[in-house]
Formats: sequence, structure tokens, C-alpha cells
Amino acid sequence: MLTSNEMKNIVELYDLGTLERYEPVTRIVPLQQECFTIFTSKGKFFLKQYRKLSYFVEKGLELIDYLIGKGYPCIKVFKCRSGRSYVIYNRRAYAIFEFMDEKQQTKLSAKDAFALGKALGKFHALTVDFPITRTFEGYEYLLESFEGNYCRKKDAPSEVHPIFEYVKRNIEHLKVPASLPKSASHGDFTLEHVRFKNGKLFKVIDWDLASHDFMFYDLGTTMTCAFKDSKLDFAILAAIVNGYSSERELTIWERNHLFEALQFGKSKAIIWSLENIEQCGWKNDSWKSNEFMKMNKEEFDKRLGKEMQ
Repeated sequence: MLTSNEMKNIVELYDLGTLERYEPVTRIVPLQQECFTIFTSKGKFFLKQYRKLSYFVEKGLELIDYLIGKGYPCIKVFKCRSGRSYVIYNRRAYAIFEFMDEKQQTKLSAKDAFALGKALGKFHALTVDFPITRTFEGYEYLLESFEGNYCRKKDAPSEVHPIFEYVKRNIEHLKVPASLPKSASHGDFTLEHVRFKNGKLFKVIDWDLASHDFMFYDLGTTMTCAFKDSKLDFAILAAIVNGYSSERELTIWERNHLFEALQFGKSKAIIWSLENIEQCGWKNDSWKSNEFMKMNKEEFDKRLGKEMQ
């Protein structure tokens, strides 16, 4: 926890007024970066402390400026007096963002789902040539992580054993052709990281996982927003895909493998939960079985195709 004097010194590295007070932001996952709401003589802001200033964090901050310059609805990051999007203080990195009162939406209407997919498609279309070269926790990483953590099944509640087996059956078959298009990747373009205002998608936040990867995988992650408890809402899923396609046309291969895209998104959520099991436990949504996990490709394609007509 930062002291008042430390926080004051950090704020003085910006032109955002003098510090009046600050308070910690409660994070759902303990491993997330420590964050604060800060109040200065010029307003209210959001400060994030990074455990490590990685390549991906730096590129994510750079990507924010790039996207805002293109008119994309990104959260704003403020420049410090030296002109950078972050500061180093006592060997730790900090960034200050605009503060948003808008809360995370937990449910999607068809209109919201279309806007969500459209925002992802636009992001991919804008960043095909963005200068980022590394992939953050891509397919190979996830495969290796699952294989290394599969042994945790023996300590898991019996009701989640089928979830382990679902990933085991499918993960090796989800590697995509190297010829598929790539762009910048958000990594977790889901409801947790977008905000809606007055019925419109207002801001995309949390770019710490920005990397270079297949667009298909980013889309698969976003498609998981169509799950409602244990059911897959095909109308919402179709709206996400149609919204995406309105900004960036899917290749024939991608359109024929949307079942696999969603399998990837679901498996990724499970693997991330498995990596953080000590902090998050076995009760989060990633470990809930659902109808999609028992569905075959033929049935999926038929139901989705009907909604997309």
C-alpha cells in the first residue's frame, strides 16, 4: 500500500493538480494490479500500479494512444511531464487513467452484443499494421499450461472433473492454420473490460495483455459473452459475430470454424482459472458445465446459422 507521501510524489510527476486524497480499489482477483482512485485539485482519476513493466504493458499503453488517434473508444491514459504514458517511482511503474463511473454490464441485449462484436472487429481492422510482435499467453502457452496443471484434477471437486476432460479432448485440436490473419490482440475483450453508456459501447479498458495474435482467438474469447449461466444464447452469439463481421469480414475458414473459436474461448477461461485456483477457488463461472460443452459442431452450426440469417 502506497503511503500518502509516495502517492503525492507520484501525482507531482503529472500536470493533474495536487493530491487531495486517495483510496484503494477493491479487485476481484488478488493477482490483479493494485489500483487507486485519486482525487486532486483538478479532478478524479484512476491510478494503476504495475507489478512488472513488461513488453505487453508498454505496448498496451502505446496502443491506447494509437487507437484514440484513430477515433476508437479507448480509456484515456494521461502523459506525465516527461511525455510518457507511465512513470517509474521507487522502481515500480504507475499509470494514471481517466476515471469512469460506468459500471460493468453483466448481461447483453442483442443490440449490446452487436456493438461488442463491432468494437472488436473495428479494433482488429485498425491494428493489422500496429508495431507489436510478441504474443501474450497464446495457444502454445495455454496448451502447455493445461498439460502442466492437469494433475490438479485429483484435488478438484468431482463435479468439475468433466470440465478437465472437456479441455483435454479439445485443446490439441484448436491450433489454427498459420495463414490466418493476425493483428493486435486485446486478450480478454469481454464484458469485464468494456463499458456501455446510454445504450452504446463507451470505452474499452485494461490493455495490459495487448499482444500480436490471431484475430480468431480474440474473437473466440469475446464469443464467451454469449453464455448465460449454463446456457448458450445463440441470438446473442449471432449478434456478436454479425457485429464483428460488419467491421472486418471473416475468412471462409474462420466462418466455418466458429464452433472451434468458442471452444477455444471456453477452454482459455478454464485454463486461466486453473492457473489461479489458489486465489479464486473452484466456484467461479469457468468451472460450470454448460450445454455447449455437450454439443457437437453440426448442431452448433445449425443453431447459429439459423440466428444469423
